[in-house]
Amino acid sequence: MSRVEATHPLVECGALELDRRGTDGVDIVLAWEPRTNRVAVAVVDERTSDRFLIEVDPANALDAFYHPYAYVSSRTHDETDAVGAGIR
Repeated sequence: MSRVEATHPLVECGALELDRRGTDGVDIVLAWEPRTNRVAVAVVDERTSDRFLIEVDPANALDAFYHPYAYVSSRTHDETDAVGAGIR
């Protein structure tokens, strides 16, 4: 486990990076915020400049990490919502 890198949107809440993967310009990070026990998946697509954050139930963390686009419609937070929730 490592702290999420300084440029990542999850860093300001002190989230710990649990896993990271990247393919073809898409970077996906699974992070956990220990103070609140919140889990989130952050996706950055450098090709399209899309960025989104999905707060997920810890029981679904690995599934969301491997299939983040399946979780987008109902669980995506824009940056304002993510800040308010304490995960960024």
